[in-house]
Amino acid sequence: MARWNDLPWRDEVYAAAEIWKERCLLEDNALFSKDSTWTHGNLKKLQELIIFNADWGASSFWDKLSRQLINANPKTVQLAAELMWLIFLFPLGQQVGDVKPSNKASTKLKKIGEILAWAHLPPPTGEVVTTNALSGVGRTGRFYRRYFHAIRYMLEVLIALKQLPMQRRVELLEPKNAWDFANWNDSFEQETQVPLRHALLFLLFPDSFERMVSFNHKKEVVRDYWHKLSMERQSEFFAGGGFQAPLAIDKAIFLIRKDLEKEHGTTELDFYHGALDKTWGMENKPFPSRPQAIDPPTRSAGHIATPDGGDNNRFENLDEGGVDSRKMSEGQQKLLQHYRRERRPQLRDLKLKSVEKDVGFLQCECCGTAAEAYPPEYRRSVFEVHHKRPLSEGSTMTGVDDLALLCANCHRAIHVDAEMPPVDVFRRRMP
Repeated sequence: MARWNDLPWRDEVYAAAEIWKERCLLEDNALFSKDSTWTHGNLKKLQELIIFNADWGASSFWDKLSRQLINANPKTVQLAAELMWLIFLFPLGQQVGDVKPSNKASTKLKKIGEILAWAHLPPPTGEVVTTNALSGVGRTGRFYRRYFHAIRYMLEVLIALKQLPMQRRVELLEPKNAWDFANWNDSFEQETQVPLRHALLFLLFPDSFERMVSFNHKKEVVRDYWHKLSMERQSEFFAGGGFQAPLAIDKAIFLIRKDLEKEHGTTELDFYHGALDKTWGMENKPFPSRPQAIDPPTRSAGHIATPDGGDNNRFENLDEGGVDSRKMSEGQQKLLQHYRRERRPQLRDLKLKSVEKDVGFLQCECCGTAAEAYPPEYRRSVFEVHHKRPLSEGSTMTGVDDLALLCANCHRAIHVDAEMPPVDVFRRRMP
């Protein structure tokens, strides 16, 4: 079953997640006290303080959070601390072999205690904050630490869950209804790059979902074990959204796991260790685009992955690793399938004409680079239009006033921050 792994503290992590589900999701109670903290109203208040009044400054996430909660009700501060506890629950908190955690269990507890101290609340105690409970079950990588995005995602889901009738909430959280919950959860617009989506489903339903927070890793497992799915299952997979649909991927891995458990004669299988390690994600090949019969991949005992084919030592290593060689293979053809937000190329032309008419010349709104710095034939090509409201937030009617004119360098730079700042804030950061 998917919950199995060789971490000695895993059962304490699962027990902590179950306590959270019982106290905070099925009820409105707190984790660290006997108060009523996880209420719909308190969740909405926290959303207003953190998300609707986002701090776009250059300081750290923790500094911003302290400013946002400085005058908050103690129950709201406690909810923030307990929400961070939930985000901390999945990532490894102890060293495993050569793999070092990004936040040790003691560091997690310290951070949670610091948040509580902002409202003069006592540090947390009990079985949900023991060293083992905070030692986590998987490696997460740098994208998991986009805490603002994680909180935004969790609050949206939890507020909607608390609005449901109690009977419906109980039904969705029953283990037998794991797919129904995931389908309901995925109805909220989100990017698959929010790793907490995958962590949440694993913590709630560890028998149905894998302990993977990388959508790309999940897709690679399905691709490389594609031969395990019947033609009928492959057709169902593509009917459910294919390689761009998180739930279709999860269901496919569930079926693949069942087949592998029969093949190996055990349920104690983990895609990151043991018999299944290095059986997926090691080759650079296209994803299937239709139901098809594919022979199982063959690998010699001495198979070594090419540099662009994946990690040779894959322990949930989602960070980019170094490569000893100074040269890498490039230029191979690779079939990619993905959804992207529809854009209107005419808007760029309208913005350029508008600026030329109103200002008289083209100039980056952040760094001040002017078109005259380039030969005439290149002047228009070096400028790009930036959507002040990200298209990832959903469809919208866009006008020239909703766009900013930036040079290519500034346009790339403004998108580096996980919490993309407004243009005027970004401009003030420029030297």
